[in-house]
Amino acid sequence: MGLNRAMECAGKGSRSPCSGPPTRRCGRCQAVAYCSISHQFYSRSNCSDQLKVGVFQAHYVLVKGRHPLYRNKLLVGRTTMNGGQMIGLTTYPLTLYWANQLVMSRSLDDIVGKKFCIHYLGPEKELQQLGAFGELIALFPGAGVRIDFVGPAIPQERDGERIDICSYAQCTDRDCECKSDMHFAKPLSDRSCSVTLQLHAGCYHDVYTELMKQDSFPDLIIAPNAGIAAYKSWLPTIELIKEIKVPAVFSDFCEEASLLATRCVSSITGSLPSIPIQLNPFRQPLAIEDSALLLPCYSNCFLFGI
Repeated sequence: MGLNRAMECAGKGSRSPCSGPPTRRCGRCQAVAYCSISHQFYSRSNCSDQLKVGVFQAHYVLVKGRHPLYRNKLLVGRTTMNGGQMIGLTTYPLTLYWANQLVMSRSLDDIVGKKFCIHYLGPEKELQQLGAFGELIALFPGAGVRIDFVGPAIPQERDGERIDICSYAQCTDRDCECKSDMHFAKPLSDRSCSVTLQLHAGCYHDVYTELMKQDSFPDLIIAPNAGIAAYKSWLPTIELIKEIKVPAVFSDFCEEASLLATRCVSSITGSLPSIPIQLNPFRQPLAIEDSALLLPCYSNCFLFGI
């Protein structure tokens, strides 16, 4: 069921009924809101406990290099970053990794020595943090990954630009230990880059022929925060994806937007999504401010696939 209502009071269900809309945002986490001081006071212990869990998990990732609830190791090596900065950087490569898992369901042993080609549609903020995709070295160990970024937001002067990534993302502190050789993915004697990025300006259906000339046939297509229902330019792209029969995963800011997107996609493909709408475990946990939708919105919040 879609999110067809605004944010609810975090103290709903307490001893007293809500006195009005939730206008008092929590001063600690900024993620929930309350209708009154009494409900905020009543829920303070629960909110505090949840905040402690979130802080612990973020600190655990920074110290141990992996999330406490996941077995696969994520090497970060950014000791000077806070949790919000780290998650903001990694939500895009982690979402890509999760999309691949949903489509391929491969174990780590199955990907060693393999090469993956991924078409990444509609990048915007990602263009300012391409180094973060170095995390894929840890997520696809022993494999070669090529990502072709395609979208109208890519400047013409960067069209065709190629970036080879041989190490994990680094912070801006010159003296941080993440600059040392121990944080490179491979030793100096064998530093062949396992993640290659290439930029292509334009809509996917317009540059697809050129991609094929470069022998870039995708194993996976991903479109983070696609907004399919809001842009007519997606229609020929969806028709192309249907024609080439390549698995594609889309994300959006909220469940309602994803629901509208699946209706648009189904009207073109004539079938329901092969991957139903679901929460993305690697969504950005900080809400987007000033969203046009009167709903809680988070980057890469919900996923679905065809």
